[in-house]
Amino acid sequence: MELTEQRIANGNELYKEGRYVDARREYSAAIRELDDAAEASPLVMSRILANRAQTYLQEREYALAFKDADAAVENDPLNVKAHMRRVIACENLEKFDAALKHVRHMLTLSLDSPTLTYALTTQSRLKRNCKSDAAAAKAERYEVGKLVHSQQSLRLNFGSMLPSHLPVGDWIDVVFFVANEFGLFQRGLLPSSVPLTVSIHGFSSTGLNVALEIDSKSLPVEVGVNGKAAARLRIVPSSSVDQASGTLAASRFSLRADLAKGHHVDDVLPVVSLPIQAIPTTSTILFEYENDPLGIQCCRSVWVEGVDRFITLAESPGNLGIGGKLWDSSLILTAYLADHPAVVSGKHVIELGSGLGLVGLACASLPAVASVVLTDIDDVVPLLEYNVRLNDLSDKASVKPLWWGTSIQHLFNAPYDVVLLSDVVYDPFGYEPLVASLRDLTSPDTTILMGHRSRHPQEKQFFDSLQLEFTLTSIPLDESSAVWAHPSRMADVKLFSIRKKA
Repeated sequence: MELTEQRIANGNELYKEGRYVDARREYSAAIRELDDAAEASPLVMSRILANRAQTYLQEREYALAFKDADAAVENDPLNVKAHMRRVIACENLEKFDAALKHVRHMLTLSLDSPTLTYALTTQSRLKRNCKSDAAAAKAERYEVGKLVHSQQSLRLNFGSMLPSHLPVGDWIDVVFFVANEFGLFQRGLLPSSVPLTVSIHGFSSTGLNVALEIDSKSLPVEVGVNGKAAARLRIVPSSSVDQASGTLAASRFSLRADLAKGHHVDDVLPVVSLPIQAIPTTSTILFEYENDPLGIQCCRSVWVEGVDRFITLAESPGNLGIGGKLWDSSLILTAYLADHPAVVSGKHVIELGSGLGLVGLACASLPAVASVVLTDIDDVVPLLEYNVRLNDLSDKASVKPLWWGTSIQHLFNAPYDVVLLSDVVYDPFGYEPLVASLRDLTSPDTTILMGHRSRHPQEKQFFDSLQLEFTLTSIPLDESSAVWAHPSRMADVKLFSIRKKA
């Protein structure tokens, strides 16, 4: 026991010198000696553990400090220093509820005046922290709730890389999955398994000389309630062609997947692959898209009622994150414009924050539109230009870089007749720059249409700032005009008509 007390004394001296590691080494040796002793004193053990906890606190090792302090309290429930150090460690670990519980326990002890003052002050501070922590947790739940919920549109995706060149007769395994605009899925979004249709579509006016074959072991191809499906498939000659010759050179196709209709998920967007070249059987499968500088993974196909055509959108989430995917509000704004083409007829139109460009491209597809400019930050411009070419709309639509709040001298038609925006109110740092760009690009005669889904708890700041210079009117979505195919989907998306004050 004398050796143990000597080690404790040595540790205390080392601690006073600021040699916390050496002090802890002495305390740890004392603990080992007590563990080996026939009759270890819990009071002494509590004192050593509390001292070692203090060395951890000095080095901000709060988890280890909490462990020692908690063990010290267990050995001696009346060890006030151990209680204090447990509270300090817990608070620094931001476990405010637990720290408040511990300090309340500490207040039941007999405390001297300075310690009582410390405990009461700490209790008040922790109450405030718990309140702030609850608000932060609520905000976090708010954010998570915005990432996955039942009102978001769903879309099919490829879960495996597809080749750029595929030999006729070679089997490939393709994975499909359903997800929302952020690539997320949770059980319950699909009430039951849904049949999946896989097809190929050619690019030549002469048609395809290959056909799609699905391995019988993969049938039926269904997306399960987990949102996933898989199929083994290959392309085969559709007629008697010489596979070893060059007669397959014209066989360039895309793989397309759709969910079957009539299963309460008729609005799930199909997925389309990048072009795949059919090559002779003796050739080697290639994956050239691995080196694609745009990082395009697949294409999204959106049917636009008003122009009776698909708008095909290459997606690049790998390079651009969620900025390289299709966001829901753009679907609603596109459907509205297709149903109200007079809004843009004969007008010069600009879209801000175009992303993939659905709204602007659909607008450019409408008859009698004078011009459409799609804008986004420099990183997104190459993908926008690709999508303009992909839809053969270069004669109607142009692409320009625009950072909100910066010069618009390169945009020659300002003020524009129509300004379109969708899903742009998601980052508080962009609120004031966006208002500044709206100020520069518009006049009191400009029609501004915005598709909006609530995505940030601070978005009121944007609307307050906007309404200092602009009027804001909600556009009712008339159910009879079938703004979206599925009545329960995207019902939380709002459309606003905005106009600059005179």
